[in-house]
Amino acid sequence: MRFTAPITKAVSITLATTALSLMGSAALASNCDSVTQPAAPSIPAPTERSTAAMLSTQENVKSYVTATREYLKCVHSTRAHNALVDQVYAVAAEYNAALQEFKASTR
Repeated sequence: MRFTAPITKAVSITLATTALSLMGSAALASNCDSVTQPAAPSIPAPTERSTAAMLSTQENVKSYVTATREYLKCVHSTRAHNALVDQVYAVAAEYNAALQEFKASTR
């Protein structure tokens, strides 16, 4: 079975590029009191991966990156900022690896 859903290599590259842009988000936000640190999305286990699950996870990862970008505007500690950026990279890498495994299993 060939995987034909709109999950592409460009998505993986986009997630990594978006994660890179997080490092430049040191500006102060106007409403930091209402911003909370977003929880990292879970990546489906190999036995739970389907086209629908991977598309849903893709959206969850994108939302996480966007929410983390907003949250980082309120982080004033370099150490905390860098730890969050590292976490975003780890989530993106985990998703990208799961996506590649899923694509390989559906060929």
